[in-house]
Amino acid sequence: MSDAEAIAKKVKIRAARRGSATKLLNRLKDRLSDEENPVDKFWLKESIQSMRLKIESLKTLDDQIIDLIASTTAEGVEEHIKKEIENSDGVRAELNDIVMGMEEMMSKFDPPPPIVQPSALSPPAQVHSNMASGIPPQSKAKARLPKLEVWKFHGKIQEWQEFWDAFESAIDKNESLTAADKCSYLRSLVTEPARATIAGFSLTAANYADAVDILKKKYGKETAIQRAHVNDFLNLAPVFSDKDTSRLRKLYDSCGAHFRALKVLGVDETTFTAVVVPAILQKLPEPFRLTITRGADFLNWSMEELLSAFLKELELREDHYYPVSSGGNTQKRKESNTFYTKQEVENCAFCLGRHAPANCKKVSDVNARKNILVKYGRCFKCVQRGHRAQDCKSIELCNKCGQSHHISICDKQDKPAVSEFEVRPEANPTTTSPSSFHVGAGDRVALQTARAVITGEGQPERVRVLFDAGSHRSFVTARAARLVRLPVTRQDWLAISTFGQRSRDMKLRDVVQVKVSPIGGESFINMEA
Repeated sequence: MSDAEAIAKKVKIRAARRGSATKLLNRLKDRLSDEENPVDKFWLKESIQSMRLKIESLKTLDDQIIDLIASTTAEGVEEHIKKEIENSDGVRAELNDIVMGMEEMMSKFDPPPPIVQPSALSPPAQVHSNMASGIPPQSKAKARLPKLEVWKFHGKIQEWQEFWDAFESAIDKNESLTAADKCSYLRSLVTEPARATIAGFSLTAANYADAVDILKKKYGKETAIQRAHVNDFLNLAPVFSDKDTSRLRKLYDSCGAHFRALKVLGVDETTFTAVVVPAILQKLPEPFRLTITRGADFLNWSMEELLSAFLKELELREDHYYPVSSGGNTQKRKESNTFYTKQEVENCAFCLGRHAPANCKKVSDVNARKNILVKYGRCFKCVQRGHRAQDCKSIELCNKCGQSHHISICDKQDKPAVSEFEVRPEANPTTTSPSSFHVGAGDRVALQTARAVITGEGQPERVRVLFDAGSHRSFVTARAARLVRLPVTRQDWLAISTFGQRSRDMKLRDVVQVKVSPIGGESFINMEA
């Protein structure tokens, strides 16, 4: 008999037994819902036993069918096994529900055991007394618990131990599952790139132990897990504003999670404190860092001392500060790949439109604007809610008169507009540079650029060139290099950091050869970028 014929035969037998179990299930439901003819203890006991026999016979057939399917070499075996397991679990779950309901009704027929003083009987004597009187021991009440789901493992070594503990508890040590079932669950819960580690194993009982052993050898190395956690410590994103409590909370939670993970692994704190603690302090905003280290011997701080000081100050700020918003004079740090910059779009404090308060045309009268600020409790310096002008921490002055108020409520005449092609003077004449590359007018700032043609191994393309006198290297976007097929000459380790940035991301980057020429010109510059 071939495998296909054996599977078909087993499926027919299972279908007949499922039909018999379904009929029994319907009879039990009808009997339990009949209020005029209540059930008794003996009927419940007999029904529970009958249903359990049905469930056990179905489970045996399900396991036999899955083993037969796993031994075949046809395409789509894995998906077929997965559907079989889901279907079988669904049928047995419905039958188990009625059994649990009847067991709960059975517990109501059992009277509670008599109360015996501890001094009268010793524990063994008390149990013997209950058994002799025919009274079973009191059973604990069972509650329907929520369904537990095992998280998928995506190949991140720091998450391996947590994944394996959950998998081992729910599946690996589950005696009701066969080795083939466990192997199928393992394949479905391990995703790329980790799945490639066990891609060559078929879904059979014999391969389950080997697959688990290979995963443990690759991802269960304690030294590698420890290094990964320390590396995550060092690569946490810094926080730039001491008022940004949401990012401060995220940084604290991440530090706490990695620290607890290292403690669980039994890592001595002194082996990483000297490196991690200074790195975490540097990721904090300067006002926040000065506050928590003032008067403390922070140079000798342990990780627990740092987290304790961090949490104490963070909770205090969460109780007093409002979340950082994008309105007013507060600007988010964001990256831009354009050569033309403009202030972020604000919510107008006067009409709630998507424009700067100074450009509001619906409420143009200065006195009307001031009345709105007073009515809604807004600050006269930054037009934000939650504080008064005397408590405002904004240091910006009015661009029209130089006074300490927001430009939108200034009643002085506007300064002459700056031409698009003349250098915009700085507020402090001592810092003005005659070689400035910034031009613009109003709230708009443009950078010095030019149109050019770049040539590689493909078709030439027109691009925009940005002249940056402060850059140490020449750069070209990946899209432009791909379009003109710029040849890669070598690779260099390079850390790119913008002005004021504290952390550097060292990466191996391609260096390409590019020819730059003016539009319509014959000469060109051969350069590396």
